[in-house]
Amino acid sequence: METEAHQNSIKEDDNLLLIDNRGNRIIVNIKKDKTASIRKKKIKLANLVGFAYTSTFDVEKNGDVKLVTEKEAEEAFEGENAEVDEEGAPKTGEEAEDDEEEKNDNRDMVDNNKAQKLQFSDIEKMKSEGVQGQQIIDKLIENSESFNKRTEFSKEKYLAKKRQKHLCQFKVYKTCLDNIVETYFLKSQQYILNFRYDSLALFLHHSFVYPSSRILLFDSTHGLVLGGIRERLGTEGEIHVCSPRQNKQDFKEFKIVGELGFTKEDTTNIHYTTLSEIEANPTQQFSHILIASEANPTEILAATLKYIQGGATIVVFSSFIEPLGECFEYLKANNAGLNLRINEIFSREQQVLPDRTHPHMMMQAFSGFVLSGNRSLN
Repeated sequence: METEAHQNSIKEDDNLLLIDNRGNRIIVNIKKDKTASIRKKKIKLANLVGFAYTSTFDVEKNGDVKLVTEKEAEEAFEGENAEVDEEGAPKTGEEAEDDEEEKNDNRDMVDNNKAQKLQFSDIEKMKSEGVQGQQIIDKLIENSESFNKRTEFSKEKYLAKKRQKHLCQFKVYKTCLDNIVETYFLKSQQYILNFRYDSLALFLHHSFVYPSSRILLFDSTHGLVLGGIRERLGTEGEIHVCSPRQNKQDFKEFKIVGELGFTKEDTTNIHYTTLSEIEANPTQQFSHILIASEANPTEILAATLKYIQGGATIVVFSSFIEPLGECFEYLKANNAGLNLRINEIFSREQQVLPDRTHPHMMMQAFSGFVLSGNRSLN
């Protein structure tokens, strides 16, 4: 039986999400001779084996990595924006303001690039000689005429900017549905049909998947929805992934299922089919129809409702409300749906810092719409 430490450590063939201190993300599979690129620096993935998940590493020469302390990682990734007192505890806004009034302010700061004695060529030379990022930052501070004249808050902003530029560090996470949907949403929303973490959670919630379910799924998210459904269903049940086109899909087309850690052997209860194959077997019945497809959802429902049993779960996702409105009207007009509703989730991330807590200024305003209901006995 595996120990808890072994379960929480990186092993060969694991799927990992690497996030660097600039927020760049890549998903990798750990292989002995495989490498990955972090900010144009190659790292040997085998060097990560044995370390704990959520560890932070510094990229060194020759593809080697060095484990960094929690404090160093926190500074590199979060910039330590809060003002701190001599004991290291966060100050209140009034205390920080009083200190700054008594000491430094930025009124005499001039942005003319003359305060820094180090030239760009000096920094490039240090990098070529293999000088580490933190040493470069220390040299920049040492050669800055204005650093000690800054307020504490201004110093922290300056350091955060330099750490982001000169440190090359990354955190390691085991892939899961939550961090994968966030990664693809930031990287290429269209690849996952504009699903956001909250809309995916709503879709899976209304799917009401349970053991022994027979699910008819239309998935244009490269396996994001399929992976979420497979996680909930386990091995007790069937998922029939249907292509609205004539050509049948296969495991390779659902890349994200593999990134979640499922192998082809883990997905023997997933069957790939087409509409024509379903129509060739009119006696089969499904307990769920789940649609997250680029195809017209009303046309899919019209072609498949006869194969959906009474009381079956119906869930349809779309980035826009108009296709779902058409589905709603179709199901109502044909007495084919009960408990029909269209939901939209709105959530907003918050910045939480002492005296500076407010919603993030830049984010997407919507996360799509979900139609849910049940198949009527008619």
